[in-house]
Amino acid sequence: MKNPIRPWLLWTSVLAAACSSAEVADLAPSAPLVTIAPAKPKTGESLKANVSILSLDPEGKPVTYTFAWLKNGERQAGLTTDTVPGEATKRGDVWTAVVTPNDGVQDGPAGQAQATVANAPPTLTLSFDPPAPVKGQALRVLPFVNDAEDDAVSLSFAWSRNGNATSFDTDTIPGDQILRGQSWQVVVTPNDGSDDGDRISASVRVVNAKPVAPGVTLSPEHPTKATPLVATALPGTDTDGDAVQLKFAWTVDGALVDGQSGASFEPAFFAKGQTVAVTVTPYDGTEDGPTATASRVIENSAPTAPVVLVTPALPTGADDITCSVIGVGTDRDGDPLTYLFAWTKNGQPFDGAVAQASSSTVPNALTSAGDLFVCTVAVSDGTAQTSGNSSSANVQQPPQSCAAILAANAAAADGLYDVDPDGTGPIAPVTLFCDMSNGGLTLVANLYDSAGDDAPNSTDYVVSGWQQTGNGTWDGAATHVTRDASGTGSAAVSLAFVAALKASAGQQNLRMCFVHQNGGDTVCRESSNGRLTLVSYPTGNPKLTVYSGNTLPYTYGRLAGLLGVQDGYDYSFPTTGSMPVPVVSNSEPEFGAGCSIGGLADSNADYSGVWRGAWHAFCGGISYRPSETDDNELGSGTLVTNLPELPNPSVTTYGFRLYVGP
Repeated sequence: MKNPIRPWLLWTSVLAAACSSAEVADLAPSAPLVTIAPAKPKTGESLKANVSILSLDPEGKPVTYTFAWLKNGERQAGLTTDTVPGEATKRGDVWTAVVTPNDGVQDGPAGQAQATVANAPPTLTLSFDPPAPVKGQALRVLPFVNDAEDDAVSLSFAWSRNGNATSFDTDTIPGDQILRGQSWQVVVTPNDGSDDGDRISASVRVVNAKPVAPGVTLSPEHPTKATPLVATALPGTDTDGDAVQLKFAWTVDGALVDGQSGASFEPAFFAKGQTVAVTVTPYDGTEDGPTATASRVIENSAPTAPVVLVTPALPTGADDITCSVIGVGTDRDGDPLTYLFAWTKNGQPFDGAVAQASSSTVPNALTSAGDLFVCTVAVSDGTAQTSGNSSSANVQQPPQSCAAILAANAAAADGLYDVDPDGTGPIAPVTLFCDMSNGGLTLVANLYDSAGDDAPNSTDYVVSGWQQTGNGTWDGAATHVTRDASGTGSAAVSLAFVAALKASAGQQNLRMCFVHQNGGDTVCRESSNGRLTLVSYPTGNPKLTVYSGNTLPYTYGRLAGLLGVQDGYDYSFPTTGSMPVPVVSNSEPEFGAGCSIGGLADSNADYSGVWRGAWHAFCGGISYRPSETDDNELGSGTLVTNLPELPNPSVTTYGFRLYVGP
């Protein structure tokens, strides 16, 4: 077999001969072998020209390449690299890659490759709405489709439930098919009219449905420290039908209160001005649902009402009327309390009371019989006030006599009572001692004269009455006549008062009693049986009335208009010329005939023919004469016998009292 002719050997020989005979010209590199990737491009895919077989340069020079691209036979001026970007490729376009080698001196023949852009099948991604479905919620698959040629894309759906194929072939599974715990899978296939895209599958699990948020309210609407806060919550429905429990959490000014998990929140945990909130969380046994919150600001707690009492309940004109807080109000907020007193008098506002911290007093000078006083007390904590109860007092008309008191109450005891003999007339009531033990006698004069000068010398006071205020000091009106046997116990009502006892109250008889050293009455005489007449000594008395013969002696009972003292007196027939003790004509003296006067020995120091001081004791009887001018009525007087003048009477001589009775 002959040896084959090798072209490259022939080329070498020729080249050698040429070189040997003359200078040889440059030879161009050979054409490269070119391919395009991808070989079957689709719309939107970038193209790349690859030199699969490199060009050879005869001289062994290095070869470089230039690139040019033709689309549908037309050169694309802007494409001078080995790549065509994806946005330039469209279905049906024919792309030609032209690769020209160059050895630095000249180009060699170009290599070419060609590719036609095919249809790009649609692509898609899947998601679910809702992404975590619960029972009863319709489940929808949401395909996101991309088609490079913007072709209309149709979708086909295939659903399986818990791994088992179903007949559902749309994008949605109805809610009534969805139950907790199910696993749903869908396979979606896109088609752009030319090609199917890749089938995409996705799956989702039906989760527990949380209970819905409850509705919650807090009551009361205006809370205070007085009552607990109560949360009223309406449990929301649970889609899965689970039983829902409610959990309560309480905060005060944003701070959680440990241990308080019930629907009620006690006042011990909050104070006025704080914000209390409750958060209610539903729980279905699996997980908590969304919470609901309600809050309230704690308002001022009004103080509780006080209890008040007006005393006395049945005052007279001599009584002050006092309204006192006997049951204090309380304030749950601890605020200091102020009591506000309001009075009415006979239904009209009255502002004459004198208020203290917890009482208010109406002075008796501002009251009259028949007045109705009502006291209402409110208590204030500085923010709110609460009215308490009302209490009232009806000013009573004092009884007209002690006998009237005893008639109304047979059990009435000896003591001090207000007496107003003329009722609503001009004479003011006086607090008097009532001798209930002797039939309801009204004490109208109390003369305690042991210290001397304990009764006024002026007979004006006999008319006006007097109240002793000190040694030798008197007020010309009596406010109280008691059986006080002390240094300022002397007092007497006015003759007008006594006259009214007779005229209005039927008290018409006078009773006189000497005062024993123990303060009790002794040796009493009464005008009712003609055994008592009190007269003045004729010297130094003003002319109070005119009797027969224009003499000045007068009778206390006569001036007062009482019974038992009448015009039958014979003022010219005293027992002695210096002892003006009148007697009824042809009758015995008041205290009996002769010198035997019995128990008077316990009331005067010495009665043996001697009269002394303000009251005169002799065989003719006893009389009182407020007429001495030496300011020592008990120690003054004139001897009527040859016996020596005695000193002041002993302490057994105290004074006398005058009563008026029926």
